[in-house]
Amino acid sequence: MLSESQLSALLNSAARAQASSGEPGSSLIPSLCQTLLQQLSLNDVLLWQIDLNQVIPLWQSRQNEKSFSIDKESLSHIEVGEIQAFDSPSTGDQTEPHRLSLTSVPIVDSARMVIAFQHSPSQQVDDDLFQIGEILADIRRRELLQKLYASNQKQNRIFHFLAELHNSTSQEELIQLFVTDGVTVSMFERISVLSRKANSGWAMAACTGVDSVSDRSEEVQRICTEVIHAEKVNDLAGPIMPLSPDGEWSSAKYAVVLEKQGDIGSTDLQVGKLLSSQMAMAFAHIADRNLSKRKKRKNQRINKPSFWIVLFLVAGCSLMFFWQMEFRIKATGIAVPQQRQEIFAPNKGLIQVVNVQHGEHVEEGDILFEIYNDELLVLRESTREEFVAASARLAALRTISQRNGSVSQPTSGSLPPSVELAELEKKIESLTTQVELIDEQLSSLKVVAPFAGQVFRERMQEELLGRPIQQGQYVLQIAALNGPWELRLRIPENEIRHVTSAQANQQAPLPLTFALETSPELERSSSVTQLSKTTDLDSYGKLSTLALSNVKKEEIPDARFGAGVFAKVRCGTRSLGYLMTRRVSEFWVKYSPF
Repeated sequence: MLSESQLSALLNSAARAQASSGEPGSSLIPSLCQTLLQQLSLNDVLLWQIDLNQVIPLWQSRQNEKSFSIDKESLSHIEVGEIQAFDSPSTGDQTEPHRLSLTSVPIVDSARMVIAFQHSPSQQVDDDLFQIGEILADIRRRELLQKLYASNQKQNRIFHFLAELHNSTSQEELIQLFVTDGVTVSMFERISVLSRKANSGWAMAACTGVDSVSDRSEEVQRICTEVIHAEKVNDLAGPIMPLSPDGEWSSAKYAVVLEKQGDIGSTDLQVGKLLSSQMAMAFAHIADRNLSKRKKRKNQRINKPSFWIVLFLVAGCSLMFFWQMEFRIKATGIAVPQQRQEIFAPNKGLIQVVNVQHGEHVEEGDILFEIYNDELLVLRESTREEFVAASARLAALRTISQRNGSVSQPTSGSLPPSVELAELEKKIESLTTQVELIDEQLSSLKVVAPFAGQVFRERMQEELLGRPIQQGQYVLQIAALNGPWELRLRIPENEIRHVTSAQANQQAPLPLTFALETSPELERSSSVTQLSKTTDLDSYGKLSTLALSNVKKEEIPDARFGAGVFAKVRCGTRSLGYLMTRRVSEFWVKYSPF
């Protein structure tokens, strides 16, 4: 069975091989298998992934040699924790028969990995096979989770973009949104939208990265010619598509051209067809809304207003302009303790000891985890040996100087004793400082809690213990849940001017009301203690300003670390008419062409 140091050396060698390959984002499995072949003196390493009786080959070092013939059914019948071995006579230039040892380890859900070592019959590899199989399954599990996360992120961006398409209020806004934001959710580098001319042919309506389209441009004429040809041959499978609800060229008033460097694959075309079909539906919805509005205006009857109607309108307008109501700005955020700290690795090495668990309470000075750094230990020993040698030489020179007198002459080719004594004293002083610094670095490898609080990091034992770590890498977080808390609120960029104006008009902090998302019916009061001077992007990618509000733990006993909060900042009073029409006026100022 391989020791922890041997397993660590195997992983370090595989990581270095992967880094030297020039593909840092590639899988670690091939590098680790190549390292196994060298370190364990194996003939071959074979990997398969089995999920619902589907066998997927993952790796084999010798693709052209097939000393063993194992069918997929035999692989799928290897149970987890079971070892099966097969013998094969020598073939070709082999001098002795070979043995193939196989076992199965779980990956996630029904998926599992079958690992096989091809070795000589004299080798005992059962224990090594179990150990290496668990490590390879863990690496494969992390790779599958990373792919799943990337796929979900891409789908969320596409769904958000489709929602924005259907929320567009005009065809011009819809076209500009499609050619600008469409390239960010797809793999295409340029999207062009063309409109059908009144007589015949097509004209460029909008294009990615182009503010003003020139019909005389050679590039524009080329794209228009390609659209004319695609309509003529009724091409519905390429990157040139009609924007019509039924997907036909005959009923399309608009067309889209998708372009990118290199070949356009089937996945790219599927995303392009999805975006184009939703674009066509958004066009149809805008047309239906405009038609219904025109019909509604046509069917409205114009009645002569009576005296009471006029009186009601005058009273309503007076009420809207003179009735003052509280003006509140909405903000969202989280509730966190004021005293919290993220713990990072002080140096690189291997985590040997993890003394805490997720959610565990620690006191100030408790050891959280320990890092083993063999480089610092070797450097300390070599520096101490140099210090001992220099001290011995200094003592010998002092003894010689005292015996022969201070005016002793130097030997041929050597320094005077007084000069060498001075140099040795300086060297010993420098070595003493180096040893102290190294000892400080070694003591810092025992990371302690900076204050009393609760630890936050799930699966610490599984993810940290025995794992290599780099300097500055995030390890865990500590928060004092029993101390004061704060609300970290995000105020939208289009609302921050009301908050800053209200803050400038009064000396006291702005009051606010807030509630936790877990208990929205329970409203509490606080105030804005600090308002950021800068604007940045929030977790949703929108511009906002950070506002802090200090609260006591007793005021929110049901709060958890990072609990969602929604608040309303009180910014004085405004007329009812302003509160009802301010969104309309802001939209007009922002999008009006005048």
